[in-house]
Amino acid sequence: MASGDRLGFWDATNNHPPSSGFAQYDTRNGHPILRFDSTVVEDAIFSGVMPPWYGGGSVKVRLFVGFDSATSGASRWMTDFEKTENAVLDVDADSFSGTFQNNGLAAPATAGIFTWLEITHTSSQIDGVVVGDPYRLKVRHDATGTTGTDDATGDHEILYVELVEV
Repeated sequence: MASGDRLGFWDATNNHPPSSGFAQYDTRNGHPILRFDSTVVEDAIFSGVMPPWYGGGSVKVRLFVGFDSATSGASRWMTDFEKTENAVLDVDADSFSGTFQNNGLAAPATAGIFTWLEITHTSSQIDGVVVGDPYRLKVRHDATGTTGTDDATGDHEILYVELVEV
């Protein structure tokens, strides 16, 4: 299909948190958000089914990121996929591809402003997900800065997550 076609969209209420190291659900002026600690690596997980219009190429995970108090500094984010369509599926064990992709952004000059951040995955980096496959998408705040500078203070927040075709 066409570049930019939406393949999935989630807000904070669609998070299926892992058993530990998870982002906290909260609201900000009535908007559901996920809060990620600035010093601890935390995850959020979203489930979807790859729609019939997916063309089989690269995808972008778009995160709508904000900060509870930071007006300077940087934030690093990572995303990974887990195909959940298998002949035998062990739901007691994660099987994410281990191919985290990452990107970062600078905090805006005003707290409460949210900005889109994009992380691109090639088709080989999404754990073999094809049309009709159920999958999970893991979003991780890289609070330790292993993929680049992460020095914005206070909680880092996500309002929306979107998956689009490149």
